[in-house]
Amino acid sequence: MNEPRTQWVACILSTALLLVGCRKDRPQAQWDVDVLAPLIVTSLSVADALGDSLVSVGDDGVISVIFSERLFALSLDTVLDIPDTVFSYGDPFPFASLSIPPGAPLATENEITRFDLEDVQLSRLDIREGLVNIAVISSVEAPLIMTFGLPGATLNGVPFEIVSNVPAALPNGTSSVDGVADLAGYRFDLRGPTFDDVNTLATEFGGMVDPAHPTSVVVTSSDSVVALVSYSGMIPQYARGYFGQRNVHLGPELNDISSDLAITANSLDIDRIDVRLKLTNGIGVDGQVQLNYLTSHNSTTGEDVPLNHAITNGTVQINRAVDIGGDHVPAVSTYYLDETNSNVDLFLENLPDAIGFEADLTLNPLGDISNGNDFLYYDSKLSADLEVEVPLCLAVNGLQLQSLAVPDLPGTLENHGLREGELMLFAKNGFPFDATMQLDIIDADGNVISNVPVMGTIASGLLGFDGFVDTPVESKLTAYISEAQVDLLYAGGRLRITSNYKTANQPQQVKLLDRHRQDLQVIVRGTYTVNGAE
Repeated sequence: MNEPRTQWVACILSTALLLVGCRKDRPQAQWDVDVLAPLIVTSLSVADALGDSLVSVGDDGVISVIFSERLFALSLDTVLDIPDTVFSYGDPFPFASLSIPPGAPLATENEITRFDLEDVQLSRLDIREGLVNIAVISSVEAPLIMTFGLPGATLNGVPFEIVSNVPAALPNGTSSVDGVADLAGYRFDLRGPTFDDVNTLATEFGGMVDPAHPTSVVVTSSDSVVALVSYSGMIPQYARGYFGQRNVHLGPELNDISSDLAITANSLDIDRIDVRLKLTNGIGVDGQVQLNYLTSHNSTTGEDVPLNHAITNGTVQINRAVDIGGDHVPAVSTYYLDETNSNVDLFLENLPDAIGFEADLTLNPLGDISNGNDFLYYDSKLSADLEVEVPLCLAVNGLQLQSLAVPDLPGTLENHGLREGELMLFAKNGFPFDATMQLDIIDADGNVISNVPVMGTIASGLLGFDGFVDTPVESKLTAYISEAQVDLLYAGGRLRITSNYKTANQPQQVKLLDRHRQDLQVIVRGTYTVNGAE
């Protein structure tokens, strides 16, 4: 339809050029003519409405809707939370008075740091993110070179160590120095210095009087050198140990799924449905989950349909993941639901726009059966997903498909080319359903700001001997668009086209195929203002 439109526009412009005078001071002439012009060309299909990520097409061409809703996901911060912690090392000197020459060592303290992780007992912790701040405070009246080390924390086999140059303290005063080190990539051996403990890190703190200091320094029992060591922002890359036994309550939650489906219907009668509840455990712990309820919620009708299946009537066991050294293999448990073992057909025929659930989860329900070999990686998760696959073989009343279109309008916002007119809608229907058409003008937020009533119906495509549409049927519908509605379109309004389908003397169940499509062309017979586009 683009060539005819080009011809009539060219004709109008040629006429305008012949009629416009040569005087520059005259306002440009404008006049109205009645024309036919294409406004919208679009098509509607189930596959396009749902999107590629939600649709699969079988070898027979039958469309299946694929839908997945994550009910819950527990990540490492639920299982393991390492709080920011401050430790103090160093004591007053254990003698009344002692002269220490330059270069002479001060007493070295070999201690342990025990992290408070509640009931979690870790033997190994690899750090993905984390900082350690070390502040050394001295009352010694000589410069010191102090060393803080973590023999149990290594990066590429090299133990962590930081050296601090501490200025001399003023008489009866103190001096201090602090620094921050990045712990990313370090591996903490939390078995302690004797390798038989948990949550315990070996530490060393010591130093000497600066060899460049010219004289000896006298220290007494009132003098001290103290290190304040604080760990912050600790995020594990990997952890091993016993993660404790704990209960986690999930929900109640109502997850909105309305934006995931662009296809709606007033009632569905689904022929076959495949639903899977998939429990994926990427954490090295055993678990149990009690699904207290799982409901489909229709906010329009207010109806809730609880799922009835064995998984909602008892405790479900969750196996632990497998550690393969540097990575993990999640344990996946899949529970299949269909109309023979559940009411899942009624669950979905409720046309939910939200899924509600509540559950109780227990980690390590039998205690430390791994003998301290629970594990997790940074990306480990324990999740539950509801997966739905529905071959669109159904009886339907009120199925809706929608398309948004920006009309091809002549002229500009300030100078309209089109003022008003009759819309002629030419529909070529390849669906096995009759349909009615609805036109709405919507704003940028999707709100309806005006309705354009449509007269007429769209006839169903003709079925062949195989029960599928073999001949699309063309229909013509009409509508009138007013001058005020044209103003809305020029101001940025869009047309939302909705086709409402109903079964038309079809078998009880009708298969929807990938090739089923409705093509639509909207032509306006209206008043066109010549020079309105200037």
